[in-house]
Amino acid sequence: MTIYDYKYDENSPIKQGDIFTHLPYFSFDILVRSAKNNEKPLKDQASEILTEVLEKGNTIQAETIISSTTAILGSQDCDIMSQYDLIFFPLEIISQSEPNKMIGYIRNNILEPTRFFYLPKLLPPESEEIGPFRVNFLYPFIIPYNFIFKNIEKCWIARINNDAKKAFIGKLSHFFSRIPIEEIIFLEVQQIIDYIKHLKKKRERQEFLKKVEEIKKALILCNRKDDIKKIPFDALIS
Repeated sequence: MTIYDYKYDENSPIKQGDIFTHLPYFSFDILVRSAKNNEKPLKDQASEILTEVLEKGNTIQAETIISSTTAILGSQDCDIMSQYDLIFFPLEIISQSEPNKMIGYIRNNILEPTRFFYLPKLLPPESEEIGPFRVNFLYPFIIPYNFIFKNIEKCWIARINNDAKKAFIGKLSHFFSRIPIEEIIFLEVQQIIDYIKHLKKKRERQEFLKKVEEIKKALILCNRKDDIKKIPFDALIS
């Protein structure tokens, strides 16, 4: 059983979770690494180009920093039907090496709750297999709908099944909706006190004090000033 369908249905519009290839993609990382990976390296020009754009506002055209990228479509189906610009997330190929390294990858990335989503290798008919991948939600990029639709036969490669799509949407939604402070804000006062006691045993002194300050700021941000008064911070950090 595979999570991919490699046959494009002309009667079915492109959908969230579809996989595309040969998409033009730019990133700062590609610019920095261009000296190593491109046939026409930019060498030390990377910093000069960035300076021209950031400090002087000049537009720079440099074809060597545009990458041909495989990506997953992140736009919601309703936005796709409305033909808005499409949001993609690049698929980063992960190496398949020794079993112990793959176990480490699973622990550090597949189980990581926010940043990545894992996809197995692609096995399109009459084409070389590629992957497996991780979807990095940190680097979305946009391509006009018409560009994709007019070139669908060249760039569409696969569709993930409904179960995989649900998992992808869940991970995507969690990444963009997560609160940018610790879940400590949801704990009751006694639970916070117990948590601080636990931190005191597990962290180095400076790291522990820094963490306590972060907890205070989170509680203030969430308007829990009355609860702050109930927590004996001075006694807990002494």
